[in-house]
Amino acid sequence: MNYHQTLEGLIDLANHELLRKMDALLSKNNIPVSSEQFKMVWCLLENDGISQQKLANKIGRNRASTGRMVDTLYNKGLLKRVAKKDDKRINLIVLTEKGKALESKIRLLKKEIDDYILKILGEKGINDTKKALEKIINGF
Repeated sequence: MNYHQTLEGLIDLANHELLRKMDALLSKNNIPVSSEQFKMVWCLLENDGISQQKLANKIGRNRASTGRMVDTLYNKGLLKRVAKKDDKRINLIVLTEKGKALESKIRLLKKEIDDYILKILGEKGINDTKKALEKIINGF
């Protein structure tokens, strides 16, 4: 059995396909982030002003790769680092006005991706897939 016929191979392929579709939609909608960066911006739309470590945990990346992504989005003018008021050693990651201005486009794109998945799997398929993946995640 080749790798792409195994469960982990199929999960990898599905993830790759979704990221590829998302990259195409981001480009088409002139949203200046990659699918990987999208996760960070989405997270900050929901949790603006969190530490880099908390951000890394929420998007499932290590601190170093999160730092590089923060640098990239900082250079694009989409986010900034702000010293925490009660502990200046900690920088909070905050969306800039330019980053916040992407919210409506990002939410529409997220809905388009969700609708795409719903069309393929249906509501029951989505719920069953989520349950199965959560079992795998929580089993480790």
